[in-house]
Amino acid sequence: MPDNIKIDDTQLKLYQLLVDQHQKHATILWQFPTALFAANAFALDKFQAHPWMLLAVAAVDGVLTYAYQRLVIQQRAISKASKAAEALFSESGYDLFIPKFSKARVSGAFLIVFLLWSVATALSVFSLIHIL
Repeated sequence: MPDNIKIDDTQLKLYQLLVDQHQKHATILWQFPTALFAANAFALDKFQAHPWMLLAVAAVDGVLTYAYQRLVIQQRAISKASKAAEALFSESGYDLFIPKFSKARVSGAFLIVFLLWSVATALSVFSLIHIL
């Protein structure tokens, strides 16, 4: 372990704060889309004969998807800060305790955001076809 770089208690506490925020965001990142898909399935079943209601559901989906997309962006910022802290820990000899994850070509969060926008768009198109 190199002696020239020391990790102090404050740095460890700040890193723990980042990890805690990452865990809280990660929970939302998977629970929210599941709930939204279930709500959309229910809405499609109940409001299929009411295209104006489906259009309203699609508008709400768009707003919620935008909010979710912003949450994904915030999660990336937290991950970036965590990686910077982990780089410091690596330099101080704690590399053994830092997990190494392989990088995916396409992130799961991107796919979920894309799917949520697709569902909102599909509901809008479906309802507009039935209105016109």
